[in-house]
Amino acid sequence: MAHELSARWSCSLGFLFFVLFGCSKPMELHFAGSTPAVEYHEAEPSLESETGKLTGLVVWIGQKPVVEPIRGLIDTPKGAAWGEVDNPFAPTILDRNLMANVVVQVLNPPNKITQDWPHAEEVSCALSETGLNLTTNPGFAKVGSELQLSSRIKYSQIRGRGESFFTRSFPNEDSTHAVRLDQPGRIELTRPNGQFWQHAELWVCSHPYVVKTNKDGQFDLGRLPPGEYDIQASIPNWRIVGRDRDPETGRVMQLHRGPDIIVVQRVKIDAGKEAKVTLKLSAPQD
Repeated sequence: MAHELSARWSCSLGFLFFVLFGCSKPMELHFAGSTPAVEYHEAEPSLESETGKLTGLVVWIGQKPVVEPIRGLIDTPKGAAWGEVDNPFAPTILDRNLMANVVVQVLNPPNKITQDWPHAEEVSCALSETGLNLTTNPGFAKVGSELQLSSRIKYSQIRGRGESFFTRSFPNEDSTHAVRLDQPGRIELTRPNGQFWQHAELWVCSHPYVVKTNKDGQFDLGRLPPGEYDIQASIPNWRIVGRDRDPETGRVMQLHRGPDIIVVQRVKIDAGKEAKVTLKLSAPQD
């Protein structure tokens, strides 16, 4: 038996020696190439008479949904206990069924950008006892910019999931981090410590035609060159379809939701005119 094992080891070592040193060319290691960062395109000078303006409303169609609270192990003044927290993904439906905080964007932006960036140039997210405080929620940042992270809670973390994935730790209250945002798309910011109700949403954009509806359900996408554009309105799905739990404590660590609620509508833009569109969202079908 010992002789057989020795023979097998000799054979394996001999094959490895041949692979490493017996070839005429050195061993090559191939790694998948990383996706290059998309650049943000600044606005080019243009006359208002050469562009059209795009504004509109987002409304809810049908009965307003009843969004149940989420049950789990939550923090209380007396420590962790089973309880309920508000669903952080509940839609904001106003009077006359107008909707606030809906992300509206142009899916096929023009080659020539004629609208300035409508949001803050610097975006930050600060963690405190009240939750994740993003500059605005949902928030918007240029691709290639940096997200500034900070925390007032010692020994805490902030996690990003989506187009970018990262976790940053804060060993003390003075710790800060800067995360470069290289890929356009949505990032969900959470805490990986079981406080699943603390959530913020950041959209990383390669063009300025991305906004959210205001407290009156209105949006303004600015000026675009003449043409036809696909306009999308979207909100997160509030229906929880799964939970990741800590196997020892039973604490909910992460929520899984259904697909986003989305509507897409084509709009024609004429030079020197304003196009007004009403985008309609409704509850997902079971």
